[in-house]
Amino acid sequence: MILEARYNLVAIPASNQQYELYFNSKANDKGVLHRLAAVLYVNNWNIISAKATKLHDSAIEDIIVIESLSGKKFDKKMKTRISQGLDWLLDREISINDFLQNFPEKTRIRNANEGYSTDIKIRKDIHEGQLSIEIQTHDRPGLLMDITKVFDLLSIDIIEFEANVFENKVRDFFQVAGEGGRVLDERTIEWMREMLMKNI
Repeated sequence: MILEARYNLVAIPASNQQYELYFNSKANDKGVLHRLAAVLYVNNWNIISAKATKLHDSAIEDIIVIESLSGKKFDKKMKTRISQGLDWLLDREISINDFLQNFPEKTRIRNANEGYSTDIKIRKDIHEGQLSIEIQTHDRPGLLMDITKVFDLLSIDIIEFEANVFENKVRDFFQVAGEGGRVLDERTIEWMREMLMKNI
């Protein structure tokens, strides 16, 4: 277990090369899921399933099942690498784009899901100002990072999130709202849809 002032990170072996990763943030850092997904991606961890919940105004909890793409274990050294990268990004010591440039091989292999069908459903939720988003597409490494990048750029808060992968297909559910509870207008919603299609 790694204990930092602002978050807890715990990895529990599940099966084969899979681990259950528990991430509890004491501060509601903007774009934290995007940053966590980026750090996992560059360290060769694929997200198999995930569930994120905002516990209250200043804390979130992510439960993520990850699988090694390189055969490495999530040992003490790996925990240190993940925490170090996450600390850099959360403290804004380095931007995500600059962080990714340190891993050019990961940038080269990441591409859009060309040739695969992608379905995005967006509906206004019963909770005022919130949207429910369902995304179904072909799974690939870095997909969650690219999806959450859109929310980060548009200052959209992720209230709840769940992802499941079946036979190389992913089904993601997001409950979102504008930063600070801001109601998203129709133009922003359309931009979000266009940007998601482009990034996916």
